[in-house]
Amino acid sequence: MSIKVVTGANRGIGLALAQLYLEKSDTVYAGVRTPAEAQRLQELAKEHKRLRILPLDVTSESSITNFKHAIDGAIDTLIHCAGIFGPKAPAGPGMEEFAGQPIDEITRSEWLNIFDVNTISPFMVTRALRSKFTRNAKVVLISSLLGSLAFNTNGMSYIYNSSKAALNMVGRSLAVDLGEQGTSVCMIHPGWVKTNMGGKNAEITPEQSAVGVHQVISDLCLDTSGQFFDYDGSAMDW
Repeated sequence: MSIKVVTGANRGIGLALAQLYLEKSDTVYAGVRTPAEAQRLQELAKEHKRLRILPLDVTSESSITNFKHAIDGAIDTLIHCAGIFGPKAPAGPGMEEFAGQPIDEITRSEWLNIFDVNTISPFMVTRALRSKFTRNAKVVLISSLLGSLAFNTNGMSYIYNSSKAALNMVGRSLAVDLGEQGTSVCMIHPGWVKTNMGGKNAEITPEQSAVGVHQVISDLCLDTSGQFFDYDGSAMDW
């Protein structure tokens, strides 16, 4: 039995990936903050007996522990989709979805909160679950083009961009440390996706993104572990 674990599976890319794996007859453990409010997942659960919807607050150690104990079996793929953008401000035509706050409006508390969710929590969840990994398990961190230093020519978005750049470094380190137990790790830019975060002007649907991300995960191995990929499989510039 192939077990996939997807955090942030209640909407967007996480939901699309959960549905895709269910269609491929995998067992999916979907981690969401409030299962009762995950309407689409609840509908999928009626169609697929292999879907397990579990409460998961990725910033809570006790919630992570409970999530771990609720997973019955060995995990072959862990996908971190849970993430937040934070406050936005207009940045000109076509770039609204990429706009963070101006320098004078950024607060320490907002920055710490987003780092907790986007950067620290994927590490904490991975560390907690690693004892359940199969020998050739895969860990996938959904990153962003906005975490690329080379891409940043617009400024702003200090909080989100830095959280994803830091996440990429977390993934590189995990690739080294978990490689000793046969686990492969990668970071994936899912494309500019039509989600609550990506906005209505985005280029692709969550379903299109999920197909590409799925293929990248399928191709991932120890030889390519630690790399940053676009959803089409090409290498991303750090």
